[in-house]
Amino acid sequence: MSVNIITLNAITKSPFAMKLYDTLGSYIFEYLLSDDHCVDDKIQERTVELLKQCNKFAKANKMNNLCEIYEVFGLEQDAMIIYRSVVKHLIQEKQQIEEIEITIKRKGN
Repeated sequence: MSVNIITLNAITKSPFAMKLYDTLGSYIFEYLLSDDHCVDDKIQERTVELLKQCNKFAKANKMNNLCEIYEVFGLEQDAMIIYRSVVKHLIQEKQQIEEIEITIKRKGN
């Protein structure tokens, strides 16, 4: 499996960002804490379903798939790549908001 970086950049700015943050975070957390790196079936199914929704979103917006979902094997790599990008974007967004709030407070004083 591989992640399309152009589509990933668009997805991180979409409403899917928070869903990916939550779902992939749960997936990665369970994967890393499991001795045999097995993930609960429900979490795995929810993750695959969300990635399929992201692919539909990408197609509807004339972009390539976010990632190809042939089988669950290898999902952990894509999950970590996507999760890192989403988190990075959300942190940048939060920092921008904080900078704006500081600027507004300074102008108000």
